[in-house]
Amino acid sequence: MPVSAKGSQFRLEDNPHVDPNNRFPFRVNQPQSLSLRLTDIKGKVWRYKCQLAGEDWSSKAWVNGVNKWYNQIVNRRLFPQDKNKPLNKRRPEWSVMEKEWLEVLIKARINKIQGELGGRGWKAIAKAQNERFAGTALTVGHPLVGSGRGANRLVKIPWIITERKPTAIAATVRKWTDTVAMIQETLAGLPEHSDSLDEGDDEGSDEGVEESEQGLEDDGPSEDESDDEMDSGEEDLLESSSDATQSPPRVSQKEGTLWRRTRRRPS
Repeated sequence: MPVSAKGSQFRLEDNPHVDPNNRFPFRVNQPQSLSLRLTDIKGKVWRYKCQLAGEDWSSKAWVNGVNKWYNQIVNRRLFPQDKNKPLNKRRPEWSVMEKEWLEVLIKARINKIQGELGGRGWKAIAKAQNERFAGTALTVGHPLVGSGRGANRLVKIPWIITERKPTAIAATVRKWTDTVAMIQETLAGLPEHSDSLDEGDDEGSDEGVEESEQGLEDDGPSEDESDDEMDSGEEDLLESSSDATQSPPRVSQKEGTLWRRTRRRPS
């Protein structure tokens, strides 16, 4: 019979005690196994009890019934779409400490290359970010970056931070208006000649921000180091953070775009 509320969603990663391949053995008394606790994605705990009458662990038919009950609960709750694929409707969330560190890396990178970020820059930033946080555990109560659901959200169920791809990081940054504003101000504080970056890359586009679905583009020609030198880690990226202008002028969206701009060809 149904126990959890309608619409409740569960993930295997939130229930590490559950073994989807578990089979209760014949003639091994496990009365505690007749109750199963599952935690949904909101952190609420639900208890499921086996309603099979006549407990008899020496009966193959009865043990098979317990295994059937267990598999039905696990498959229906943890694998509702595909019995072989865990439910994962929630993208990896960002903690406040991850965002703050990322902003430091971005600002330092812009100051280092003296221009806008391209593919090589985002790869270097992602490498440093992952070296700092990948594999780190977020504990209960840790602050998360606010979203449409409201700010001041906290971790309810601990999880391990996984590696983030450069394209995913860049796409997320674009949604953070305060971070975008920081990038624009940092770009505005650079020498005017830095705006010459990316010239010659405007084939096939006349105006606006050029984005590639295949991936991010390279940084401009002002940065001629090798990939290994550029990806040397956090210390290299943080060296130039002190060069940032303290009170940069305000800029418009067009003057300080987050991604590379293309120039309109003269008619």
